[in-house]
Amino acid sequence: MIISIKELLHKENYYFSNEIEYWFDKDRCEWYTNKQIKEFGYSENTRDDLVSMLSENNIIPSFTANDYEFDKMFINSFKNKKLSERFSKITDEEEYDHAFRVYTENNNIFYGKEYFEVRKNAAVKWCIENNIKYTQDAVWQDKINGNDFWRIK
Repeated sequence: MIISIKELLHKENYYFSNEIEYWFDKDRCEWYTNKQIKEFGYSENTRDDLVSMLSENNIIPSFTANDYEFDKMFINSFKNKKLSERFSKITDEEEYDHAFRVYTENNNIFYGKEYFEVRKNAAVKWCIENNIKYTQDAVWQDKINGNDFWRIK
């Protein structure tokens, strides 16, 4: 079975949330919500216990969108040693986020397409790490009604 990257991007878990919203059954190639997992009778005390128990049944959390990590990848994509070094000294996530926003705004950098590519690459990496076959079907479209936007073809 093959997973669609476009579907995976729509079913990513968010880093700031402590709860896993989407789960993927590797055997059936099916998506489950956290609510469905609980309805199946899986309800452990901790997130780690739940992940461990479900992993035994080949059910894994969907990939996690971590904006902090994505911001770091985006800054490093400039291949500017001074810039990368300056940002690497910032260890607090909120401080990093603020510095990132200030840097991109002050330099008139729109990073929609590049950020989309970082997210898409993270989704592909998740598939590879979990031995899941995938199809590259999410693409960027520059303008829809004057706004930058990504679309699925």
